[in-house]
Amino acid sequence: MDTNKALRLVCDPGLEDICAAEAQKLQGEMPGSAAVAVPGEIRSGMAYLQQPSTDTPGLLRLRTAYYILQDLGNLTASGDAMIPALADLAAATDIPGLATAASFRVCTERFGDHPFASGDVNRRVGAVIGARTPARVQLDNPELTVRVDIRNDTAWMGIQLHPESLDKRYRWAFRPRVTLRTTIAAGMLQMGMRYLRDYESQADAHPAGLTVVDPCCGSGTILLEAAAMLPDATVLGGDIDEAAVAGSIENALAAGVAPRLDIRTWDATHLEEHLAAGSVDLVVTNPPFGVRLGARLNFRDFYLQLLQAAARILRPGGGLVLLAGKKRGLFNYLLRDLPEWRQMDARVIEIGGSFPGLFVLQRV
Repeated sequence: MDTNKALRLVCDPGLEDICAAEAQKLQGEMPGSAAVAVPGEIRSGMAYLQQPSTDTPGLLRLRTAYYILQDLGNLTASGDAMIPALADLAAATDIPGLATAASFRVCTERFGDHPFASGDVNRRVGAVIGARTPARVQLDNPELTVRVDIRNDTAWMGIQLHPESLDKRYRWAFRPRVTLRTTIAAGMLQMGMRYLRDYESQADAHPAGLTVVDPCCGSGTILLEAAAMLPDATVLGGDIDEAAVAGSIENALAAGVAPRLDIRTWDATHLEEHLAAGSVDLVVTNPPFGVRLGARLNFRDFYLQLLQAAARILRPGGGLVLLAGKKRGLFNYLLRDLPEWRQMDARVIEIGGSFPGLFVLQRV
């Protein structure tokens, strides 16, 4: 496969720069690589790797991307014109591997309102590709997967370089309906690490490495990612919901990282009852919102108490990364009266049609 062309990375909308930075770091670890990673437009859910190393399998370690694709091109079309435009692109584009593949499939993912379904795209584009090759259509484990991503009036086409989405890395024993995506958890941890201050100069004070805490752990996604990404860190988590605590422990056992994690039942607004002042380097959390207590939660009091609790356990220079799914404007407003926090990053990301705020704060 020709890896001199750009690779396209499909990620969470709003985290394009984080995905690009991770890809750049991985490529930098490969000898002789001159690859340059760049984010796509904000909230496009795309990042690009130009002149990638021939060691493409090394990129399969990406934790903030869903798919790695050899890019075949993109187009803009609206309404009913989208499918014919994609069919023309499929007919005119050189598709590496098509001449030798024994089987292929077309997969489409759409965001936005369209007068057609993803299956309509698969059938039309698949028919065009099928006319160019004797390869049979095979939906399970084909030799070649052509992927189409459509966001509103823009579409991208590419060759998928791996069989399954990269976020499918755990066997979930406990998975409630609202579970944080692994890619977002990884991105939050990477953002927190980016802004941690003076950790290297304080290494003697942290002989076992960083201490990372998720005070609202839910099903434990952030804890699992922290255990995988930070092998020398002390990772703690908890939740006020005993079922969530039990489920997180089950998930940790299934992932084989239970010995690395300390998971407790606690109230996230009273963390000082469990953790010493200044003992934590990084707090990363996705507090309850929406169906998770959202209907009966006083967000002003909860956010204020959570910020105060996190400030008590974090060391100066430590970080807080928080996903505010509800009342993100209120959260931003509360920060103005809390001098112990410095805002390092604030952005809106997209999760399945919802638009939570993602905040990175530093303990002053």
